[in-house]
Amino acid sequence: MSLVAAAKFDDLPFLIGDCMVSRPGKPNTRTLRRKIVRLSRNLVVGWVGNAIGAENIFDNFNSSSLSGRDFISKDEFEHFLVNCEGGNFGNLQTQLIGWVVDEQAHAFRWRTDDPSEVYFQDGPVSEGSGEDDFLPVYNYIALDETAEASVRSSTPINKIYSILTRLYCEFQLRIHKLREVPLFGIAYEAVFWDGQSFNYLDSSLNGA
Repeated sequence: MSLVAAAKFDDLPFLIGDCMVSRPGKPNTRTLRRKIVRLSRNLVVGWVGNAIGAENIFDNFNSSSLSGRDFISKDEFEHFLVNCEGGNFGNLQTQLIGWVVDEQAHAFRWRTDDPSEVYFQDGPVSEGSGEDDFLPVYNYIALDETAEASVRSSTPINKIYSILTRLYCEFQLRIHKLREVPLFGIAYEAVFWDGQSFNYLDSSLNGA
């Protein structure tokens, strides 16, 4: 597993995902795979779970009438997911988490083992083995009044970088001090909403 998380800072939606594919042995660059996909300027999706299941979903999207569209509404994407061709995924369990922005921003979760329902909420929404690491870091930066003043007063973009930095430091701690092999965290990417479209955060792919 890995980590994909959709959340907000100061009403700015963002999506982060680590780039590790779970395999035996120590993590390395050969086990990396990007897991965040911008499907339109207002729709971004991250996945965790089975990579073949994710490929099937995106293949279905690329052959649908939504592919190549500049704008996709919440209702249109929901209809696509619940009617995804080849919806019998069997053991290919994959989870999608992301944001779709139309009149407002909607975080969502969808699972191949529960394909008839798309769960929308305001966020945060997270999935993967890194979820227990992400949520305390996010809550500290977003909600904890004891957080450093420099963190609380920083821009939403800098807060996203702060999350990535803290998660990456946790990865390094486990590798070098605790002698653990983490199931996520060797590299990240992130996207954020700038008011008009989702954009990739510069210099986030190879760790903070």
